[in-house]
Parts: sequence; C-alpha cells; structure tokens
Amino acid sequence: MTLHKISIILFTCIGIYVNTVSAQSDLSLSAAIDSMLMNNGDLQVANQNVRSAEILTSKYNRGYLPTVSLGGGVNYSVNNQRIAFNIPNFPDINATLVPSLSANANLGASYLLYDGGTRNLRNDINLATKDLTELQY
Repeated sequence: MTLHKISIILFTCIGIYVNTVSAQSDLSLSAAIDSMLMNNGDLQVANQNVRSAEILTSKYNRGYLPTVSLGGGVNYSVNNQRIAFNIPNFPDINATLVPSLSANANLGASYLLYDGGTRNLRNDINLATKDLTELQY
C-alpha cells in the first residue's frame, strides 16, 4: 500500500473514533431514570390503564346522573301531486313541483331509580380494577 492510502485510512479511523467519543456524555441518575420512564412502553400502558380506571370510577361515570337527550330533523321535498275529488263533474287537479316541508324536535330525560344492584356491583368492580392497575403501575 502506498503511504497516501495508509494516511487516508488512519485519518478516517481517528475521525470516527473522535466522533464516537465526543458523542457520549455523562448522564445523571435522575436523568437516566426519567429517560427510562419515558421510553418504557409497559409503563406507559400501565399509566394509561390507571387513567382509564380513574375515569371509570369518577362520580360522573357511576350511573347516578340523569340522562338527557335532544334530537331533531327537517325534511324538504318537491313532488308532483294529483288531487282527486269525490264530487261528480268536478275535475281532478294536477299540481306540479309542490314543495313540502316538515320538521320535528324531541327532548327526553330519564333517571334510573333501581336496577337490581347492577350499578353498585359495576362500581365495585371498577374500584377493584382501579386498585389493581395502581398496584401494577
């Protein structure tokens, strides 16, 4: 090998070594723990499970609040109509492009008074699930 090729290989190896050495930095224990917690998929799943259990056991999701519903609709159509009368010698009326508009609205409210203890059982199960997910986290 020529001296030129050897020097190029030597400088390349030194450059790679210097880049890898300078790329590493000291990491404190708390920064390492924070990095591990943020990058651990199992811990992220466990954290989401705890949040989900907290939502299921919140006072707004226990089934003790009334349910309110609101709905409505509008229908518009243009049709041809034939109006026939039962009067002798009275001609039928053929109407073209007759618009028709109808609208409706409804409002409902309901509250469950008693469901055989199912609501309390479901809430007990959700509280046990919350405790279990907190232990797993």
